[in-house]
Amino acid sequence: MRKTRIKTLNLNLEEIKLEDLANIIEYVEEHVREYLEQVLPPKSEYDIIVKITHEGDKITLFLDIGVKAGYIDIMNYNKILGDAINEARRIFERELRKYKQVEKVSTQ
Repeated sequence: MRKTRIKTLNLNLEEIKLEDLANIIEYVEEHVREYLEQVLPPKSEYDIIVKITHEGDKITLFLDIGVKAGYIDIMNYNKILGDAINEARRIFERELRKYKQVEKVSTQ
């Protein structure tokens, strides 16, 4: 299990609807599948679980990837999975940023 990284994006979460989150999940999963199909050996099997929780002022992405493949002596599956997770995180953050960010008001 990888360490959790928390990143503050300063988003207006009231503008993000459940349907929007469902679309983001689908988009992230699609891109992770495409990535894995490009880098994994033929006949590899994989499972992906993508889940988003929205609690209060936090939206959290959960991603679980399992791979069953050969060539373990020449393939670095930990790197492949790490790259897939990083790509999922990048896409998730990019999609969330499409929603209006909360402007910071300075008080002087």
